[in-house]
Amino acid sequence: MKKYKILSLPLSIILIFMVFTQCEDIEQFDIKNGGSLGANMYPESDVAYLFQVTESVTVNLNTFANEGVTISAVNVTKQLFTSNGDSEAVTQDVAGDQFTQTSEQMFADVPVNGNVLTEDDLTAGDYWVLSYAMTLSDGRVMNIGSTTNIAFSCPSDIAGTYDASSTGAGNYPGGTYPGGFWDGVGVVTISATDVEGVYDIDEISGEFYNLFWGGEKEAGTFRDVCGNYSIDTKTDQWGDTLTTTVTNNGDGTITIVWENTYGDYGTTVLTPQ
Repeated sequence: MKKYKILSLPLSIILIFMVFTQCEDIEQFDIKNGGSLGANMYPESDVAYLFQVTESVTVNLNTFANEGVTISAVNVTKQLFTSNGDSEAVTQDVAGDQFTQTSEQMFADVPVNGNVLTEDDLTAGDYWVLSYAMTLSDGRVMNIGSTTNIAFSCPSDIAGTYDASSTGAGNYPGGTYPGGFWDGVGVVTISATDVEGVYDIDEISGEFYNLFWGGEKEAGTFRDVCGNYSIDTKTDQWGDTLTTTVTNNGDGTITIVWENTYGDYGTTVLTPQ
């Protein structure tokens, strides 16, 4: 058996090193709970820009400074990403605890391909990204890891309770066997969140997961971007990847075609109650 030499250091030296390292970390990074030189911000992560509705955009930055620290400047870098190209990033100082711009200002300093755009030039899914830095009174500049996504979308109102009519099949090892096919009816709820066009759906598969397998309902995130519907890909309750294709049928009904990597699949039609 191999033996390795172990370098021994006096305990006092180790403790001094640990304390010194922790103090450095506190001053630099432990912003909210320690370090007399600490500051940070906790900006909103998602904000909607709504076509023909939004007149100004406000993002709460939620800055925080420990006692004895002064935040001398907050720097916001903005960039516009579109289906026809992206703008350059521009940076400005912000006073106070909010980033606020009119709809015109949101476009004015981020031209795309040399052209200052308007909301008429955007398509659903285009977006701005804000990133942040903070200058402290001692001259130190701190880059903030959090960003804000400002998605261009349209007003959305699809929250409600839906009757779900479903067909599908559950896969057993060796393939779908006779009796593995399933059809059923259930109830699905789509609930609004704080972000326009982003919803919680309490069951993606029309209750297949709980009625066929006896598991829990499989919830997810449902998105409406100017009438284009989608459900975020996710890992289901048994560790398999669940993907969907969602269709807005134009008459208030919604069709969800789903499958997981275990081999289950199905189609659900949601009809508003």
